[in-house]
Amino acid sequence: MNRRTELLFLVSIIIAGLALTGCEQPEPEVEEPVEVEEEPEPEPVVEEEEEMEMELAEPSEQAAELIAAIEGYEQWEHHEGMDEPYESGHPGDVWVIPYANEVGHQAVADQQLPIPEGAIFVKEEYADADGEELTGVTVMEKLSEEMGDWYWLKTDPELQGVMEMEGMALEGPDVEGCVNCHGEASGQDYLMLPEFE
Repeated sequence: MNRRTELLFLVSIIIAGLALTGCEQPEPEVEEPVEVEEEPEPEPVVEEEEEMEMELAEPSEQAAELIAAIEGYEQWEHHEGMDEPYESGHPGDVWVIPYANEVGHQAVADQQLPIPEGAIFVKEEYADADGEELTGVTVMEKLSEEMGDWYWLKTDPELQGVMEMEGMALEGPDVEGCVNCHGEASGQDYLMLPEFE
């Protein structure tokens, strides 16, 4: 065997040996898919309606005068057919009985618009349909002949002060809750009921 043949022989043995010792490319390992456990959907949180906490505040001079003016309102007239509690459009379950002083009662009877200056409407608010649990008294006093010119006041059942909600006394011409709610009846000078023809 000549030198060249020996070298070729050795190279072929080395190549064969390398092939036997695993120089071939290994087949890639196939990973099993990992099963991910899905977390259960959280239960929806049902928020309970919170009752608005009402405090009692000292009335302003104007509010004090209005509270004094409605003393004995229970003797005032009811609008026709409205002498029993009826469910109000207030948020939550509120039943009301409205009263009107002589000016207000006559304006409603005559369906006079705008409601004249000096008209006062009082609305007793109850927590029950039987009218046994009086929770507050809301008052609206007409300040002028101008449509929508009202003074709003929410007082306690004993007429001792002004109800306060979230630090705001519920009295004055711009009580947002009163104006927004009664604004639905702006066409009849913010008086919700009775409906004028």
